[in-house]
Amino acid sequence: AITVVVALLQGHSFALPAVPSWWLSLFYLALAGSVLTFACFLTLQERIGLQLQEAQLQKRITVREAVDLWAALYRSALDGDRLLDQLGLREKRHAWFMTLSGGQKQRLLIALALINDPEVVFLDELTTGLDPQARRAIWELVRGIRARGKTVFLTTHLMEEAERLCDRVAIID
Repeated sequence: AITVVVALLQGHSFALPAVPSWWLSLFYLALAGSVLTFACFLTLQERIGLQLQEAQLQKRITVREAVDLWAALYRSALDGDRLLDQLGLREKRHAWFMTLSGGQKQRLLIALALINDPEVVFLDELTTGLDPQARRAIWELVRGIRARGKTVFLTTHLMEEAERLCDRVAIID
């Protein structure tokens, strides 16, 4: 059995390079299990944002509709228009998901992970398949998330990404 203990300070980033994406889900579930002992699921849901590597949305949902739908899932949500502005998606708010580039899709999925203004954000392989320019733009977004005092838990296969974005790195072989 493998036991991983992670202690994160608020506003810090942590990476698990070369970890299969399903491990992040297991970590998330383990975290949820331990927290559920002390609080209801709704409270946990309000405090965590999650962006998965393989996420997809309906082909014909617009960027704005997706943001509004996710915002409706929470008691309190950030201003969707402002979030789209911050992520450079204002011009795409009426575009269908299927027409977005890979980088635009990733930024939308990050927006959906942030709509509830979570304390901890889980980002799973967020730059996989992106060109170098889009990857660096996403890195700047992650730095912005950290600058707002959010804790970022990142899984990545890119050591450069882990080194540039995180305060602590753990490698699981």
